[in-house]
Amino acid sequence: MLTIYTDEIMEKKIYNTVETSLNNAELQYSTDDKIFRFGIKGEHANFNVRLFCEEEMEFLMAIVNCSMCVPQNKIDRMCRWVAEKNYGLTLGEFKLDTSDGELSFRITCPLDKGAVNEDIVTVAYTNALSTFDNSYEEIIKAIYLENGSGED
Repeated sequence: MLTIYTDEIMEKKIYNTVETSLNNAELQYSTDDKIFRFGIKGEHANFNVRLFCEEEMEFLMAIVNCSMCVPQNKIDRMCRWVAEKNYGLTLGEFKLDTSDGELSFRITCPLDKGAVNEDIVTVAYTNALSTFDNSYEEIIKAIYLENGSGED
């Protein structure tokens, strides 16, 4: 059977796949033209997830953060932690917004000609979520404890 796609369907291939994946996972989300937003409870915190569907540049990006912000007086310490942590990661990266202390984790999936499926969507946001959640205690220690001693 030959399927003919309209330009609008082709332009929204990533978006439509993300929408289907989230619906099948029965997740409640909000959306706009390119971004899906939803929350997930992790083991250590509640996390905000954003999925950016970039049709023109052909990528899907999962960004996870939580309500924790790095205090301004700890930004330099956390910049070092982020650099050291990212060096050991094979997928994704931590980002620290030094203007407001927001720490996030992101994974970007390049997609040739919009080649995406529901599994890729799930893997992107669950890997970002698990990496942040599994690092949560380490992050708290890095922010508030110097060398694990509890003294600053």
